[in-house]
Amino acid sequence: MSTPRTFPIFTATPARPPAPRSPRVLALGMLLVLGIAGGAAGQEHPVPPLPHDAPVMLVGDPGFRPERLEPFTATFAMGPMGKSGPMAFGERVDARAHQTLSLERTTRDGRAVLIRHFTTRRPDGAQMGTGQITLDAETLLPLASQITQGGTTRSFDYDWTAFVVTQSPAPADDSIPARELTDLRVLEAGVHDIWMAALPLREGFSARIPVMMAGGGGKYWAVPR
Repeated sequence: MSTPRTFPIFTATPARPPAPRSPRVLALGMLLVLGIAGGAAGQEHPVPPLPHDAPVMLVGDPGFRPERLEPFTATFAMGPMGKSGPMAFGERVDARAHQTLSLERTTRDGRAVLIRHFTTRRPDGAQMGTGQITLDAETLLPLASQITQGGTTRSFDYDWTAFVVTQSPAPADDSIPARELTDLRVLEAGVHDIWMAALPLREGFSARIPVMMAGGGGKYWAVPR
């Protein structure tokens, strides 16, 4: 794998294992991650230094328990840009959008998969964006994704035999529609809420997990703890 950059927004240390069967717990976990990331940006709650001794946890590690994930639907109110620091309990902000996330289990071409959908709407109901990503149900490897925003649809196909990701339509500034993924299998950072819920979260847990962002092409070490 080429030298990755550290992607240090995953820094939660839960006091007890989450219940991946509960949509509410999954929603709270995602809010916790976003809250800590905001705190780091605002310097009100600086993120602790990244641990250098965290074990590497690769795709297929038995520590992942994707079989515990169950279908859910949850809607989040998204606050205004420029909000710095985590929200305090009881604090209210005017929602600028609402995002609905859902997860389903199904099969495609005889393969068990998970499909994570999202739809983002303005408070008046106008749709801002929608998309979905298909994951292998056993390994959580990303297989295909599609995002529609501003009337434009982008599709990504992850080929884990050739280790390339293909974007359609091809980027306007890139004449090569397919680009190298990496020399090992990685998870998609854009669905961290899904694979984080499959981790053996417990007090003191930490790991370095290789992830990528298909839309941006970056490869990182995610460090949940």
